[in-house]
Amino acid sequence: HAPAMPPPPLIEIRDAVVWRGDTRVFDGLDLVIESGQHTAILGPNGAGKTTLLNLVSRELYAEAREEPAVRVLGRGLQVVSDLRKRLGLVSHDLQHEYMDRVPLATAVLSGFAGSQGLAGVPFEPGPEHLARAGEVMAELGLTGLEERPFRSLSTGQQRRCLLARALVHRPQALI
Repeated sequence: HAPAMPPPPLIEIRDAVVWRGDTRVFDGLDLVIESGQHTAILGPNGAGKTTLLNLVSRELYAEAREEPAVRVLGRGLQVVSDLRKRLGLVSHDLQHEYMDRVPLATAVLSGFAGSQGLAGVPFEPGPEHLARAGEVMAELGLTGLEERPFRSLSTGQQRRCLLARALVHRPQALI
């Protein structure tokens, strides 16, 4: 009986070259974050924190080559919707790009679809989705705010809303 294989790293980046427009943000970036490891990425404005998050979430790609420079949960290029089902993402950009008129409950439920809101998304929340969203909102102190538009929430409430959105589908990892 063979020993169990350890899980693949959560994030594995090897010798990545990443551009944003005409600016080379990363040249030879190497980073490995193991599954279950707690990691904080700190740095001044312009250091590449958002670029790194966009690289992991597949909103941005490293230069193409034979072997993928970026692997998330052991996989190179993958369908973004599949990746979003496996990860919970919270970002400053998401908070500022979120649709202002979306009610808090809709914002949380959109985590099941990996979308920003539910308009035009082929997802209809069922009783199990509503129950799970209610559970997460209660855990994060958002009960009673379900119908409030996202833009009317305080910054802290918006952050907790986005955290609830990231956790509602029980992701393998939170980024």
